[in-house]
Order: sequence, then C-alpha cells, then structure tokens
Amino acid sequence: MLSRLSLRTVLFAAVAALAVLLIGLTIQHSVVAFRQKTTVQAIQEGNATGDLLLAAAGSWAAERGRAAALLNAPTAASASDIALLGQFRQQGDSASRGALERLRATHSGLPELGRVESAMRQVETIRSHVDGEIVKPGDQRTPQTAARTVAGLTALVEASQQLRLAAELRVDNAEARIAEFQRLKHLAWVTSEFAGRERAAIAAVISGGRAISPERLDELSRQRGNVELAWGLIDLQTARSDTPAELKGAVERIKSGYFGEFQALRERVYKAGTTDAAYPVDASQWVSVATKAIDEILGLNQAIGTATATLAGETASGSRPHGWLAR
Repeated sequence: MLSRLSLRTVLFAAVAALAVLLIGLTIQHSVVAFRQKTTVQAIQEGNATGDLLLAAAGSWAAERGRAAALLNAPTAASASDIALLGQFRQQGDSASRGALERLRATHSGLPELGRVESAMRQVETIRSHVDGEIVKPGDQRTPQTAARTVAGLTALVEASQQLRLAAELRVDNAEARIAEFQRLKHLAWVTSEFAGRERAAIAAVISGGRAISPERLDELSRQRGNVELAWGLIDLQTARSDTPAELKGAVERIKSGYFGEFQALRERVYKAGTTDAAYPVDASQWVSVATKAIDEILGLNQAIGTATATLAGETASGSRPHGWLAR
C-alpha cells in the first residue's frame, strides 16, 4: 500500500513538475514575443517618422533653391514663382509637423528636437524677409538676404536629419547594439584612413616646398568631407546616455586631439600652403603630429571592441534583456 502510494505521489509530482515547466516556457515565449512585437512596432513608428523628416528636408531643399534663384534674379518674382515657393514651404512644414508630433509623444527628451524647433523659428523670420525682398527688383534688394536664406534653410535641413538619426538610434536591442558597435568600427576606420591620406598628401607638398595647388586642394577637401561625415555619425551614435564610459572617453580624446590641437596646426598649414607663406612645420614634424592625432582615432576601435565584448558577454549570460527600448 505504501509503495503504491509512493509511486502515485511520484507520478503526481512528475506531472506537476512538467506542468510548471510548460507554464514557465509558455510565459517565457510570451514575454519574448511581446518584446519582439514592441520592438517591431517601435521600428515601424521610427521608420514612418524618418520618412516624414526626409520628405521635409527634400521640400526645404527645394525651397532653398527656389528662394536663392528668386533673390538673385534681376526682376521681381511673378505670382507663379511666389506660389511655387509657398508650395515647397507648405510641403516641408506639413511633413515636419507630423514628425515632430510623433517625436514629442515618444522622444520628448531628445535635444535634437529642440534644435529643430529653434531652427524652424529662425527660418520663419528669414521667410518674412524673403517675402518682402522677392517682390522688389533685383537692384533694390538687400544683398545679404540670399546668403542668410541659404544658410538658415541649410541649418534646418541638417538639424532635421540629425533628429532623424537620433530618433532611429533609440530603437534598440542587445543584438542591434552589437551590430551598431561594428558599424562604429568601420566609421572609425574611414575617419582614420582619409585622415591618413591627408597626412601623406600634405607631407609631400611640405617636403617638396610646394604650395597646395587648386587641384590638390579639391582632392583634400573631398577627403576631409569623408572624415567629417564619418566622424559626425560616430559623434551622434556615441552621444547616447547608455554609451560605455570608456567609449565616451575615447571620443572626447579625439575631439580634443585630432579635432582640437591638431586642427589648429592643420589650419596653419593650409593657410601657408594656399598663400605662398612658409610652412609652420617641416614634413617630418607634420607626419609626427598627424600620426599622434590619428592614433587616437585608431584607439577608438579598441574601446569599441571592449564595449562589444562586454555587451556580448552580458547577453550570453542573460544579465541583459534580449529586447529593450533605449530611453
């Protein structure tokens, strides 16, 4: 009797354990599914918002071109010209309002949001000046209006796209964050590679005692554009509040080194090379100082590697959720 009771108890216990295990697995799968659904919804929302900001930027760029043409024309703008300018404004502003409404509800703490709003206020002031100027003949217009208009709308376009990138980067999970670190490595390489090409090109002209020719200056400007584009993305991505301290420290060293102390020397060298003045350093000194600054950029990859390894370890050990939304 006792043995039969014991066997029955064991069977009941086994069944109960299996039931508990099944319930646990069901809950776990439900949580994972919920997290995945939440992440997908956030990605979809971010994608729609990004599309609106891109549409706004395109319309503002068209407004910039049309306004520049009208402000530099010898005659007053026609009614159709003014109507087309207004159409570009309406399209850009409408798309922007839709994007900002979404972001105020989900990402109200983004500093980039305030920058867009500030740039928009400045553009509104500029537009009132434009409207007063384009109805005048060309010789009666204020000369600075065209340049201010282009600068103001360009600042608004750039601010809107910085906001788009910042908002997109807030949709995150551990796996996506690791992938982002890998992209940062590539961007750091791009920055260092084109900085290195400039180092070699400038060393050659200094060593040869030559000025920087217009053709060489164009080439160097294109290379510098790659440096600034890649670095701008690095700076934006590492500005997140959850960026590891070691990674932030590496970025700050590059800002103070390559884009700080070295930039001051770089400007002096370019000024000398384009005005037939004596170079402030010889080729060896230039290479030495440039290499020290570029080494800081290369060192960024070590910090990125450490951050990647740490995050991968946390994910593997289960100490970090597989899906989450960065705030």
